[in-house]
Amino acid sequence: MRLYLVFCLLMCAHAHAQPPIKLRLGYFGPGVSAPGVRLSADYPLWSHTRPITRRSTPSVKTHQWLLTGSTGFYSRGTLQRGVFLLPQTGYEHIGRGGFTKTVLVGAGLLRLSTPSTRYSDTKGNTYRVEVPGESVLMKSVEVGLGWTHRPQQGWTWGWSVRPSAFWYRDRAGASSGDLAVSFDVHIHLSKP
Repeated sequence: MRLYLVFCLLMCAHAHAQPPIKLRLGYFGPGVSAPGVRLSADYPLWSHTRPITRRSTPSVKTHQWLLTGSTGFYSRGTLQRGVFLLPQTGYEHIGRGGFTKTVLVGAGLLRLSTPSTRYSDTKGNTYRVEVPGESVLMKSVEVGLGWTHRPQQGWTWGWSVRPSAFWYRDRAGASSGDLAVSFDVHIHLSKP
């Protein structure tokens, strides 16, 4: 966790450098009944921008190879809570109208916990059972569609919808997985 915080601080410290770092904040949840929040920072490791002059309004297309760090949590009520730290890498394409396509893969840490559960026996006695938390390796594949507003002057911002699949193997050796959706808004930390 400390390493991730240092990573985020270093990325914010270099926000004035080109290419800009993108911060994303949004909903993350494996289903509507399991709400959560995710904060991410995208840093382009490689970027290529090509001007498009075939139209009356000039625009650009951008291809990027990204390094992304995400942290967040989700809750399934009384069943399970998860806190995760997920580094990812992948490709992003921003088209001339701002239409954005993203593909990311990654592996990180998922901390699972279960709230204390109460059980009652046939005699009416109530027992509280504490299930210890566990940390597991979380693997993920994520695809996304969105839109990015890139004005000539001012801040670059946008939104995206990113369905993802993540899976892990728990302490008992059983494989578990979920389909999740992330809806987020993003802003570049430096102006163009």
